[in-house]
Amino acid sequence: MFESKPKDSFDTEQLYNFAIEKIAQFAQEHSDEVFYGFCIDAGSLCLNSIEKLYITAVEYEASQLTRARNNPILAHIDDQAKRRFLEGCQRNAKSVSEFQTELKFSIGDWAYQGFADMTNLPGFDEPSYLRHYDFVIGLEVPKEALDGPASLFIPDRANDTAYARAMDSLLKRISDSGIFHLLRKTDDFSAFRVEHLY
Repeated sequence: MFESKPKDSFDTEQLYNFAIEKIAQFAQEHSDEVFYGFCIDAGSLCLNSIEKLYITAVEYEASQLTRARNNPILAHIDDQAKRRFLEGCQRNAKSVSEFQTELKFSIGDWAYQGFADMTNLPGFDEPSYLRHYDFVIGLEVPKEALDGPASLFIPDRANDTAYARAMDSLLKRISDSGIFHLLRKTDDFSAFRVEHLY
């Protein structure tokens, strides 16, 4: 017997009102920062500022040599080999600027990833999102998708799910609303949706 497809029911009006309220509240609480990006990641609203990006990059830069010094292999090599290993790590260490470039659109490293969560709202259709996620994960995604904004590498047919259509519509409404004028923004501020790849 043929089973009919489950009905998808995102209430984008409810999600929109929630997002506008949360972004306005967030802008008021973070008026001293300059933001470069907003995204919808699964059911999460995310923002990041250039200040928080810099802090994260500094932390990554500082931790790379600490990790090298704590490498368990060092316990098994002589002092001269240890010195060469650590010198090599230092020569090849990434700079803060390199980390900033690498982390700019790495949503998992954003300071305000999930500053608001829509998944518990009645207007967010969790089963539809899970069907979308399962569909996207089942696609062959190039390795590059794991190194940058995944949505750039997801095939177009993944944009034709109920979740994708609802979130794209929501993102457009949010962007067109003018709400981002409440934030201090960079000239190249962007708003986008990403595919959450675990």
